[in-house]
Amino acid sequence: GVAALAVRTGGAGDVTKTHRLWTSKKGANVSSPVFSDGHLYWANEATGTAYCAKAATGEVVYEERLPRADIIYASALLADGRMHYQSRDGRTFVVAAKPTFELIATNDLRDGGLFYASPVAADGKLIGKLALADGKPPAAFSLMLGATQPIPFAGKDGAFALTGAAGAHTLTLSGLGFV
Repeated sequence: GVAALAVRTGGAGDVTKTHRLWTSKKGANVSSPVFSDGHLYWANEATGTAYCAKAATGEVVYEERLPRADIIYASALLADGRMHYQSRDGRTFVVAAKPTFELIATNDLRDGGLFYASPVAADGKLIGKLALADGKPPAAFSLMLGATQPIPFAGKDGAFALTGAAGAHTLTLSGLGFV
């Protein structure tokens, strides 16, 4: 079967033969790829494999298994020249956004919650959504990109602090106050 394809926009009627640019058996059923500098980046949800392909041809440039990756439903995020792949169990894999695989860091945000939504970057922060495992409502989290000291964040009924060197992409959550 086909797991990924590229289609030229425009046209009318059945444009299958005239507008399909390429197909590939390498792809993802859940997340969307990210385009950067002529390449597409994505991770397969079931295998935790990161891919880079030439956008013009679909040729896979690399196919690398992310270490100890859980299921990945979130689409990748491109921020500061890095791809961020968020696994459902709370690990974020930071990979250089270039056609040579380079795992920069693995951030471990696991605390029993589940990460389904894709993170976004805004104003130097990485913002995401965490579904708590005990059935309580999802909580939001925010990580400062480039921070080097603990940062307080408000939870629903409390606060938690983020410690570590965010600029180096090594983060640890402590004192979660979500209830």
